[in-house]
Amino acid sequence: MRPSILAAIFLGVIFNQLQAAEYDYTFSNSENTLRIEVWNHDLVHAEYGLSSSLFSGPIRLSPMVANTKRAKNLSIQASSNRITTESLDLTIDQSSLCLKVFDRIKNLSLTTLCPGSLKSWQKSLNFDASQFENAYGLGENFRNLGNADGDWVSLGGRNSLEYGNGFQLFQEAAVGNIQIPILYAIGDQISFGFFLDNIYKQDWGFSTKRWYLETRGDQIRFFLIAGRDLKELRSKYLGLTGRPPVLPKKSLGLWMSKFGYHSWKEIDDTKQQMRNRGIPFDGFVLDINWFGSIDLRQPQRSRMGFLEWDQSNSDGNDNYFPD
Repeated sequence: MRPSILAAIFLGVIFNQLQAAEYDYTFSNSENTLRIEVWNHDLVHAEYGLSSSLFSGPIRLSPMVANTKRAKNLSIQASSNRITTESLDLTIDQSSLCLKVFDRIKNLSLTTLCPGSLKSWQKSLNFDASQFENAYGLGENFRNLGNADGDWVSLGGRNSLEYGNGFQLFQEAAVGNIQIPILYAIGDQISFGFFLDNIYKQDWGFSTKRWYLETRGDQIRFFLIAGRDLKELRSKYLGLTGRPPVLPKKSLGLWMSKFGYHSWKEIDDTKQQMRNRGIPFDGFVLDINWFGSIDLRQPQRSRMGFLEWDQSNSDGNDNYFPD
């Protein structure tokens, strides 16, 4: 046996390019494995897990990934601990399996990803955030009334509910806490996308220069996305998951709503006030008082949410709709 092979075995490091696809690579230490699939020069699919828990063949995908087409004829250089594309330079620490990501277009280091314990049911991943100032994305979670700032760094973290998605109490109402696992990391002249392809509950920490992710499942699977700016990162992310259909143009205008309108007369009065002031609008939202209403004295007996039109609010003219 050649000395180089003996040295690799002694270090507990294995490098394998003979995978199911042309640009697939595997790196292992004594317990864990990092698998990398290069989907494009600026898009990388990766998986961390215990060596004994990984499946053979391509890295598995959740239903969130709609476009599975991978680029061909890529210009890639690979060695025992490094993968280089036109846009990215990936360096793997052979002992810890930390993944250093370098943006070749901007000539800047993006981040270093390091796995936490992969034996526990709760898996973790740490990010070197020294280059980043802001973190956007990750879904919706109402935190502060009247504040539209979506920067998770300013909030310190992003925690999901017990099963990931659900409703929680905010201002005496049930509002959504919905995780959409795309992180946009932004810094001075730098941007980076991290799409966690995981349907389980996810918690994120942004209180220090080393961000962290905690989630469940047997493996941590994700996409690394490089791009010029936030707009390009979002476009590439939607290229993976699919773009949502656009609503009719009139639905994107100004709709009048409150909690809530009680009758057509109240709507007509509001409509006339808007027109008197020269303010264009596209419609009214009829909700709680038209579909069950609510009795604040006896909320347990309220019929809020019932899809039964409240005849008492129609002023006796069921066929009337405001123009």
